[in-house]
Amino acid sequence: MSTIKVNNIVPPNVGEGVSIDGLQMPTAGAFSNRNLLINGSMLVAQRSTAAVSNIEAFNSNPNYDTVDRWGFWASSAAAFTSQQVVDAPPGHYNSLEITSTSAHVFGVNHGFTVTQRIEAQNLYGTEIGTAAAKTYTFSFWVKSSVTGTFSFYALNGSFSKSLISDYTINVADTWEYKTISIPAPTDALFAGIENARQLEVGFSLGAGSTFQTSTLGTWETDSFQIDSTTSTKFLETDGATIQFTGVQLEVGDKATPFEHESYGQTLAKCQRYFQKSYNIDVNPGTNAEPGAITHYGSTDNGGNIVFQTDFRCEMRALPTIIWYNRFDGTQGTIQTARSGSSASPSSFTYRNSTRGTCGYGVAGASPASFVSAHVEAHYTASAEL
Repeated sequence: MSTIKVNNIVPPNVGEGVSIDGLQMPTAGAFSNRNLLINGSMLVAQRSTAAVSNIEAFNSNPNYDTVDRWGFWASSAAAFTSQQVVDAPPGHYNSLEITSTSAHVFGVNHGFTVTQRIEAQNLYGTEIGTAAAKTYTFSFWVKSSVTGTFSFYALNGSFSKSLISDYTINVADTWEYKTISIPAPTDALFAGIENARQLEVGFSLGAGSTFQTSTLGTWETDSFQIDSTTSTKFLETDGATIQFTGVQLEVGDKATPFEHESYGQTLAKCQRYFQKSYNIDVNPGTNAEPGAITHYGSTDNGGNIVFQTDFRCEMRALPTIIWYNRFDGTQGTIQTARSGSSASPSSFTYRNSTRGTCGYGVAGASPASFVSAHVEAHYTASAEL
C-alpha cells in the first residue's frame, strides 16, 4: 500500500474547496490542462524579443508584435512599446512589459488593451453559452511603475457581451498577485463554433468614455466595454511601465497555482496560430540561412519553379503567409539561383499559390529557364483569431 504524506489537509468550507499544504485545489474542472490561455508565462516570443512600437489596430483584429498569443488593441500608433523581458516573480522567468512612449491624451473613442482570444473548441468543456456554464477565475502577476486602480475586461466572440472588473496596484515596481472572479457566461450569445473566436480576455491600458462603464463584475449585453469609469489610464504617464506574467484562466471559483508546462508544449500550442521557418531565436526578416526553405530542381517548359512545404503543425485556419528573401531579409521576395549566381528577387513573380492548414505549394515564374536551379526563402504563417 502506498502512503501520501502531507503536512496539512484543510477540509472545505462552503465555497472554499480543498487545500493541501496551503495550495488551493481546483473547485471544478480537470486537474490538468486547466489553463484556458496559451503562453500565460510569456515564455514564447517568435516574432521578436526586442521592444516593438505598437501600430494602430482597433477596428478589426488585434496586432501581434512580440510575445505569442498576446495581441494589442490600439486606437493610435506609437503610444507604447512591448517586449518580452527577463523579470518575473518567483516561479516564473519571463514577463510581457509595456512601456508608454508619451503622455497620451485620450479622446472619447480611444482605447488600448493587452488581449488574448480563445478558440471555441478549447472552451467546449466549460459549457459556455448554456445554462450549465461554469464560472471562471482569472489570476495573474502584475508589476507597474504606476499605482492605482486598473481594469480587466472580457468579451464574447461577437462583442455583444462584456464584463469589466477592477484590480488595484498598491506598490510601485513590485510584483503583486491578483485574482478576478468571472460569472458563468450562460447567455446563448456566448455560443461559438469550432475554430472561431468565442471569448476574449485582457488588460486595459486606458480608454475613452465610449468604451467605459461603471457597472463592474457582471456581464452587460449589447455592450463593447474595455475599461471602468474610475480606472487609471496607464498611457497618460510618459515612460510608465507595466508587466504581466503567470496569467491563468480556469474553471471554478478559486484560483489554483499557475499550471506550468514544458517550453515545447507551449511552443506547439502557439504554432497553431503563428509559426515561422526561422530558428526560434531569430526574428522574421533577418538575413539568416538556418531553417530556410530550399528547393532544388529544374523549371518546367513554361519556366516555372514549383515547390511544396509542410507546416510544423496544423494551423487553426488557412494562414496568411509572408515570404522573406533568405539573402537579405526583404519581405515579399524569393531568391532563385543557378550555378552559384542569383537572379534578382524582384524578377520572381508568383503565378499560383495553394494554401492548406498543413502546408502550402507555390508555382512561380523564374527569371530564366534554369535547367538546374533552386529556390531559397523564409516564411511566416499567421492564423490568429
